Amino acid sequence: MKKNIETIFLAFVITLSVLSFGSKKTYSQTYISFSVISQSIENGIDFLYYSQLPTGEFKTWACDKNDSCYYDSSPFVTTFVLYSIK
Repeated sequence: MKKNIETIFLAFVITLSVLSFGSKKTYSQTYISFSVISQSIENGIDFLYYSQLPTGEFKTWACDKNDSCYYDSSPFVTTFVLYSIK
């Protein structure tokens, strides 16, 4: 499940990057089919919807060298998510 969420988030970030920086190139250099972009955006929105806590916060996971991870309540991840959406 963790790998699937990471893949969806990566697709979301890549789509945002293409949309943000695509305007600096010609149309032929940034051509991506509308269905691919739409599906990536839907996947990203779904990821955010299922990741957000009832309080509005997005979880921050901290891991040590032994791959022992724990939830760390922090406003930073939520801030970055909101800034990215903006």
